[in-house]
Amino acid sequence: MLVHVQQSKMLKLSKIFLFTVFVIIPLTGYADAQVAEHSLIKLFSEKIKDDPQNPELYFKRASQHRYAGHFERSLADFIKAKSLDPEYSLVDLGMGLVFLDSGWYKTAEVYLKSFLKNSPYHIVGMTSLARTLARQQRGRESAALYMQISKNIDKPAPEFYLEMADSYLLTKNYPEAIKALDTGIDKLGHITSLDQKALEIELLTVNRTAALLRLDSLIKYSPQKERWLYEKGQVLESEGNYKQAEASYLKALDHYNSRPPKRRNIPVLLKLKETIDLSLDRLRQR
Repeated sequence: MLVHVQQSKMLKLSKIFLFTVFVIIPLTGYADAQVAEHSLIKLFSEKIKDDPQNPELYFKRASQHRYAGHFERSLADFIKAKSLDPEYSLVDLGMGLVFLDSGWYKTAEVYLKSFLKNSPYHIVGMTSLARTLARQQRGRESAALYMQISKNIDKPAPEFYLEMADSYLLTKNYPEAIKALDTGIDKLGHITSLDQKALEIELLTVNRTAALLRLDSLIKYSPQKERWLYEKGQVLESEGNYKQAEASYLKALDHYNSRPPKRRNIPVLLKLKETIDLSLDRLRQR
């Protein structure tokens, strides 16, 4: 019973940590984050002067060094924390993350597996190991681990499903990659990055029927309707459905023209309009 309670608490904490890693940190302004990181490094350094035998302080400073990209300093602090408390298992997670961030994937795998021996339900540990395996082109193992994680977390960020799909793509398992993305859409709603990734796979596998259905979804839910109407026109044109393709291009122009002038005159939309105009000219010259 006690073990179950501990596992439940660990799962809850790791879910919060995963949400922070995938959602909160990316939304933080880069400059503000840098200032905060260096301020915290300074803070923990001052605390270490007053309490040099406290492993938790070294662990916290090591984590801040990792966020700042100071990998050697981070490892030095993690090693110091472990020397002060050999049972401090979170150090293995921290070191695994440092080696993952710095591209030493096999070494990262060793430390992450060591950590997961003691904390097998830790979501961040499992996700980091899955990512490490994927970076080693071990898609089957990585995808299996992502699948296991998905059963233990209610609402991960979209990036989780994108990474899961990428693991399946390493083994060219296109149906499972699509399934992973659709699972994310079912749980999180229509998020452009998930639908777009699925669309790329459907076009890659020349599944134009599925691609057109996906495009209809993107047109319905995305604020950038002209972009997806143009893409739909491209698919229809490639199938020889020229009238439908022209209609889609014209709808794309209508959405573009409905934008306020300031919104229309940004470079990416001006380039898109130019591309749509060229597509219409090409069709009319047939």
